[in-house]
Amino acid sequence: PKEVFRLLRGGGYVARLSQDVLRYKLPSDVINSDQPKVQHSTTALACPCRLYDDALPKEDLNVLINALCPEDSSYWKDHSYSVYPPTPYFSYAFDLKDDTLKKLGALGKYVQTIQRLSSNLPSKGRESKKRIPQYAEVWAHHRPHCSGHQLHFDSDNEGRGEVKHPLVSSILYLSEEGCGGPSLMTDQRLGDTELAQNGWLAYPKRNRLVVFD
Repeated sequence: PKEVFRLLRGGGYVARLSQDVLRYKLPSDVINSDQPKVQHSTTALACPCRLYDDALPKEDLNVLINALCPEDSSYWKDHSYSVYPPTPYFSYAFDLKDDTLKKLGALGKYVQTIQRLSSNLPSKGRESKKRIPQYAEVWAHHRPHCSGHQLHFDSDNEGRGEVKHPLVSSILYLSEEGCGGPSLMTDQRLGDTELAQNGWLAYPKRNRLVVFD
């Protein structure tokens, strides 16, 4: 470790992810661990995310799996999707009118599920005035087990011009359990002068939905 720290400092790095993130436990280790599942502290931390297993009906889930899981799916071919080198970012945005969601079939039902379950998110830090979502943006990835994703803030148009965070973000896992590493969510906020000290890991599992603020 000392040699690694020396090399990192020599490269101008001032911080790194914690050991718990870089060498995370496997789901089986977490379930079978003798350690307490929740560590209490004098500072109450509201988890910014909620996790739901078997989130979608089997029929809707199978539609999304058949459309996105095969490597030769037309979705990936039509977008010239590539992992190495990475394909430029692309997504789809649409309004949340009933007619629009109905036309989108399984995808529209998925968005409605997010709308229903996001009401369970902690309200701490939100504006007291209720905000009504008007649009949704969706995208998908098809990456090998070892390919990760950079840490980022979700924002409309990737923050160009003006940073506008979504009211709610979500992740739906379509692959079998064990494919890919967990998703990391932290309490970092845009404009913070210090790095996040707290994080939560969501492990991938087919039909598992993660909704977070």
